[in-house]
Amino acid sequence: MHDSTDPGRGEAGDLERLATDGAHRHHGTIATNVFLPAVLELEGWEQHVRSTEEWMRGETIIAEIADRFPAGPVASVRIAAPEVASPGDEVRLRVLATNRKAGHNFTTGPLDFVRVWVHLVVDDARGRRVAEFGALDPETRRITDVAGREHRIGNSRSEGTLVLDGQPIDEHGKPLVRHELWRKAGGEGQRVIFPGYSDNQSFTCRLPLDVEGPLRVRADLNYRRYRQEFLDLVVPELEKERGVLQPTVTQSSDETSIAIRPRHAGGASSAGGASSAGGASSAGGASSAGGGGGR
Repeated sequence: MHDSTDPGRGEAGDLERLATDGAHRHHGTIATNVFLPAVLELEGWEQHVRSTEEWMRGETIIAEIADRFPAGPVASVRIAAPEVASPGDEVRLRVLATNRKAGHNFTTGPLDFVRVWVHLVVDDARGRRVAEFGALDPETRRITDVAGREHRIGNSRSEGTLVLDGQPIDEHGKPLVRHELWRKAGGEGQRVIFPGYSDNQSFTCRLPLDVEGPLRVRADLNYRRYRQEFLDLVVPELEKERGVLQPTVTQSSDETSIAIRPRHAGGASSAGGASSAGGASSAGGASSAGGGGGR
């Protein structure tokens, strides 16, 4: 609602409005595109970007439905991890992504454009990077499953990282890379999360023998509006000419720690059977490992 002197202000027939309330409904639309406003630089674009990011992180309060609409991000992540590991261990982690508030598949698409993915990092007490999945390549700007290996659409739930995406193909089985969806005859690798449901990904890393604890494990659920390969095809000089880099919005985060105990004689073991992080996390919130398996 916004203050207004417009003669048409107020809605006497609305149970939540008065004809004399001196306000009118704002008809601006906030969705998920924070890239084009920065490219076009139309009036008010900075506020548009801020409002969009706040909406995606679940920080926007809509008074009319506040008592019926869940608080927190549209989608959340949780980390399931062992409480303790030893140097040389193979550590198994699991990240759970949940569609909390969208009344449709998350992400709704178009899946040849939108990318939602998990960026998982494991650092030791000295700040050394032990493992990383889902980083953006600093040169190509593309999502990597692991360092130096670009994400492959349709990967299993035990390799690389979790990416909600899909690849449309034409009648000859060739990928459609320029958003020519009118030519779509099928697709492959489509991965979405139904309303109220969750998806998960397993991650494995081997700890160095000189690792120092505790380990810090962080998972971010990131969003980008456009597949980088598409931008490379249609606007290859945009970043160079305009200095505009497609932004990444972190919708939700979770963090936990793993204690390091001395390694027993007999060699490395496997630290698995990851326990579920307690409680759903919201953007920026941390939860500790404990409890039963994830949904």
